[in-house]
Amino acid sequence: HILQGDTDEQVRSVCVEEIGRGWKEDPDILRFLKEHAHSDKDIQVRRRSIECLAQSWSRDPSVLLFLKEIVRNDAEWFVRLCCMIEIAQSWPIDSDTLPLLRAIVRDDRERHMRAFFHHNRDIPRRWQYDPNIINYIHHLIPDD
Repeated sequence: HILQGDTDEQVRSVCVEEIGRGWKEDPDILRFLKEHAHSDKDIQVRRRSIECLAQSWSRDPSVLLFLKEIVRNDAEWFVRLCCMIEIAQSWPIDSDTLPLLRAIVRDDRERHMRAFFHHNRDIPRRWQYDPNIINYIHHLIPDD
């Protein structure tokens, strides 16, 4: 396996990125990226795998389902955040994207996740025509 021989996180993450960009149509690469996004030991390798999946495989419905599963269940808040960013950017018109964002703002166990969306001004702009965006913005306002 190509990434097993190197222990440098940066080198491994660049390898994942180049593999993901270079072989966009190969189903083995899709499995490779999903494997590393889900369970690689290095968070940066996982991040790069997630980015490649969203950017190169966004037309594959299994990718969105896979990323949503990570957002809902992964133990690493940073990995969940990377998935959520990619979902928001790559699938803004998916009917589950805004509700998923709202659920994170409301329920995520990590303050880092909630804080990111609290400070991300692009989200309300992206969904400005959604009738429920006011409710989303309301969740962003602290109760202090």
